[in-house]
Amino acid sequence: QNTENKEFNLISISAITNYLQATTTLNFNPKINGEQAGICLYQNNENHLLFKLKKEDNENVLVLQTKTPNQPYIIQKDLVLDKYLNHLELKIGTVKENYYFYYRLKSNDLWEIVDSLPINLVSKTNSPPKIGLFTSSDNQPSKNYAAFDLFRYYELK
Repeated sequence: QNTENKEFNLISISAITNYLQATTTLNFNPKINGEQAGICLYQNNENHLLFKLKKEDNENVLVLQTKTPNQPYIIQKDLVLDKYLNHLELKIGTVKENYYFYYRLKSNDLWEIVDSLPINLVSKTNSPPKIGLFTSSDNQPSKNYAAFDLFRYYELK
């Protein structure tokens, strides 16, 4: 789906409902600061959230970032992943009126909660968001890639 966004490479689907669970397995070795890949929920270019791994200050950082209309990006949470070995699993799930964000570094690890945000932060019109997988190099040249080995999406209502 085309989003008119020039900053990201994105593939997405329209969610059926705001109540969802989505997981992805990401194999990614960011080499230069700014390279990033992850999962996103969005209504449009002015209203979305990004849950991503990003190379920042030469460290691998898990970032939860939001964008709302007429506002700059806001980093809701960032977490340095010291034990990151080029494999990451990300999950977004709805509980009551909130999206919860989880990660794990190995498939047999327990999911760790990163944060939660209200559904209406992204779905202000109460219409379901689009959900997608994305990569970016922050507008700098890069020949790197991210491999999304798995994407699962479930409706919860």
